[in-house]
Amino acid sequence: MDDIEVDITVQHLRNLRRMLDIVPDHKHLLDRYIAVLSHESANQVNVNDAFSYGQLSSKMWLIAAVKELGLRLGRTWTLCGWIGTLGYLMFQDPESIGLQYVRSFDIDPRCADLAELMNKSAVINGWKFKAFTIDANALDYDAFEWSFWSKINNRMSHPINESADTVINTSCDHMGDDNTWWDRIPRGRHVILQNNNWHENDQHNNSVHDLTEFKRQYPMGELLFEGELDCTLYTRYMLIGRK
Repeated sequence: MDDIEVDITVQHLRNLRRMLDIVPDHKHLLDRYIAVLSHESANQVNVNDAFSYGQLSSKMWLIAAVKELGLRLGRTWTLCGWIGTLGYLMFQDPESIGLQYVRSFDIDPRCADLAELMNKSAVINGWKFKAFTIDANALDYDAFEWSFWSKINNRMSHPINESADTVINTSCDHMGDDNTWWDRIPRGRHVILQNNNWHENDQHNNSVHDLTEFKRQYPMGELLFEGELDCTLYTRYMLIGRK
């Protein structure tokens, strides 16, 4: 085994060690982790980063804040949902946050299959989780229509129309200066946003310097929470409120 293979193996073990501290059903976690890693797109979307300390800490921070505020998330849409780790973590205790279902949207076509593998039990449980390949700038939060292929009837289902109670975007650092996605969210909806000050990351085109700048970018009608989290390489910022 060469040095690169050793490094990758060590990283996967670190990923699992972090998740084992969070998730009670270790057998199910291992099954899902292996399924995701076995997918042909796993190396292309940087699965290791999805389970990094900063990513997992940021998502657990979000869930803890929602519980502290006593929010009921209801029908929840996650923008830039990546491989669905936030959905997976929220489904560990959905009753405590009033989670009805999760719809995960990402513009990268390689993400949807991985997200549904990660959340397979929620997918087969009445479509509690479903991932879609779509640009967040094109979403209609009051009338999103989708269908699925029925293997039983060998045809497409009737269209399903849904709307969102809560909109989550933990990747505001990737949104650029086009606020179309934000402008399309109806006023009064619960929104949960995260950004960071990691300007050195080449993939970040919309990082901020502090909470003040973040709040100026996405003004809330009612701000319920604002805070920051030290993630070592960067500081993560979070806003929770009603648009």
